[in-house]
Amino acid sequence: MTDNDIAALMTSLVEDLGAGDFERLLTKYSPDVVCHVGGENSISGTHRGVAAMVKMLSESAPVLGLVKVTPLWWRENRDLIFIEIEVSYEPTGAAPFTHSEALVYRIEKAEIAEVWSFDQNQDGVDQALAGTGAVAAP
Repeated sequence: MTDNDIAALMTSLVEDLGAGDFERLLTKYSPDVVCHVGGENSISGTHRGVAAMVKMLSESAPVLGLVKVTPLWWRENRDLIFIEIEVSYEPTGAAPFTHSEALVYRIEKAEIAEVWSFDQNQDGVDQALAGTGAVAAP
């Protein structure tokens, strides 16, 4: 992929995620995508395939109350892309919070084949998904 291709992909991913347009977002993923989500919550673990990602997003997005996604920067190394984003949430039953999240994408045949997610405030995300109310500070 060229630098322009990577920039277009990252911009589109962030726009789709920020708009909650998961249908369009998922068109950028391989049908066999593997997604690794950290933490200790209802969506932690490895999700295989687009259907599993749809399930994960549909379960987590309403609870977390995703409000805004802002790209901070990204780097590319052949088939790997590292991006850091700032994410703002207004979770159900908890105080709003903002933190950064790092994502690593492995690209194969111009599609996202694998993704790893790393949250700055993993405890806060875990608590929000558990519905415990208070969100830990990063």
